[in-house]
Amino acid sequence: HTQNTHTTQPTHFLVYSRPALLVGGVHRPAAMDTQTQAAYTPPVARFDDDLATLADLTEARLQEGLKTRFESNYIYTNVGDVLVAVNPFQALQVYTPDWHAKCLEPVVPPQAAPTHIWRLTNKVYEQMLVDKAPHCVVISGESGSGKTESNKHILRFVVELCRATNSNLESRLLLINPILEAFGNAATVMNHNSSRFGRFLELSFCENGWLQHAQLQHYLLEKSRLTQRGPGDCNFHVFYAMFEDLQADNQLDAHHLTSMENHEILKGNSDREVHAHQWRELLTALASIGFSIDEVDDIIAVLVGIIHLGDIQFDATNPEQPVIRDTASLNYASEFFKVSSGGVSEGLLSLDIFSRGEVVKRNFQLEECIDSRDGLAKALYSRLFSWVIEKCNSFLAENQVADTADERQPRASRASRLSTLSWTSLQCAASGTPGQQATLGLLDIFGFENFESNGLEQLCINIANELLQSFFNGTLFVAEMQEYEAEGATDTLSLDYPDNDNIVKFFVSKPKGFLALLDEESRFPGATDLSFLNKAKTESAGGLG
Repeated sequence: HTQNTHTTQPTHFLVYSRPALLVGGVHRPAAMDTQTQAAYTPPVARFDDDLATLADLTEARLQEGLKTRFESNYIYTNVGDVLVAVNPFQALQVYTPDWHAKCLEPVVPPQAAPTHIWRLTNKVYEQMLVDKAPHCVVISGESGSGKTESNKHILRFVVELCRATNSNLESRLLLINPILEAFGNAATVMNHNSSRFGRFLELSFCENGWLQHAQLQHYLLEKSRLTQRGPGDCNFHVFYAMFEDLQADNQLDAHHLTSMENHEILKGNSDREVHAHQWRELLTALASIGFSIDEVDDIIAVLVGIIHLGDIQFDATNPEQPVIRDTASLNYASEFFKVSSGGVSEGLLSLDIFSRGEVVKRNFQLEECIDSRDGLAKALYSRLFSWVIEKCNSFLAENQVADTADERQPRASRASRLSTLSWTSLQCAASGTPGQQATLGLLDIFGFENFESNGLEQLCINIANELLQSFFNGTLFVAEMQEYEAEGATDTLSLDYPDNDNIVKFFVSKPKGFLALLDEESRFPGATDLSFLNKAKTESAGGLG
């Protein structure tokens, strides 16, 4: 972590990595057996907990230090003002009640304290209480580096510290996690439980430090995953979990389903035991937060309807007027959506254009029919997802803690102000006014990817990661230079550091940035991929090559 000394709100950084970045190639250590886990002792502070103290501070030496510590199950390491974590891909016994207590213990000198995400969380929160201002912790890392699990660890730490309140809000927060993961996470080549949407959970605290309010927002749901997935990627967990339950209850025939490989939406690898357990956990969570039996049945109906909608194929023997090849999938989808099959068919095959008081029907070409089918599936799932989030927020809003000046005193230690925010939110956190309500923001987004071909959602999330990296660079190095100045080391004030400002400007600047040009070109009726490419090459600052 680092304190951003040029603002009233300190900023803290967590950087996550996968082992492959350190040792070359894919490296997944074998999970510890029960005996090894029982015998495992959380690490104590070591001389190399902070690699910035090394005499030979080079990139190669840093990687060697991280690799050495990782191989000894030291997954957390300080590098100056940054906490680096390497995903162990196994269960380490460093998140136990005993370790929780260790992270609350004061240690003198502070450098002697073992490095741990909970200790950082606790320290940031204590500093927030002293400053009486919100703090920000930026978490970044590529897909599969452990950001989602770390968010869970931090949330559990907050919940444990706030259990003494009169509210059950803390328990409610833990209940919504299985729901969000089922509907918003999916297995990818890099990560079996990858977040495929941006989830921002904002926690507000009373003046005395108790948890008062929680609200969930979501961004960038990867709707394209429903209809287009890369090799080895799977759809959202909830589809496979529901299918496994229907199969176990001999309900596939009743829902007109056969085997997974026969349905486009379900193609992918399903871990039967894991998904069966996930469905049971999901049903328990849905019931706990107030979903009625009828509402759960409606969720199942929409999911099954989307599966059948994805199976609809078109016959373009007559290119001017494609038709639906087999009406069985159409009828099944209409049955579960509780609408007429004729209306669905008309919507997939044609478009009604209103002109001068008349309605003109225009038949779709084959590609437009496919786009219409896929667009309907994505819109339905997006609406379902937003409705589930809305229900979760209603659940979290019940029985909030009132901000009263009572006799309760905050504990000596509590959780941090953790906030990996959108670019606008980050700027607000850095420039907020003292005395505003303390909030803790948790952002879980799917990480940076470098696929052979990125979809729009992945492009947007990559841009978001570039913005986070830009914020990281500016805050960290500016704070470092100000510290040099305070110590009188004025000859270092011209410190050069790498930045990605050109990348950020290329995408988000207006009016000639990549996204602005895409918005502009999308408004032209005759726009094509090629016309947009030519415009981007001509008008963007650096071109595309």
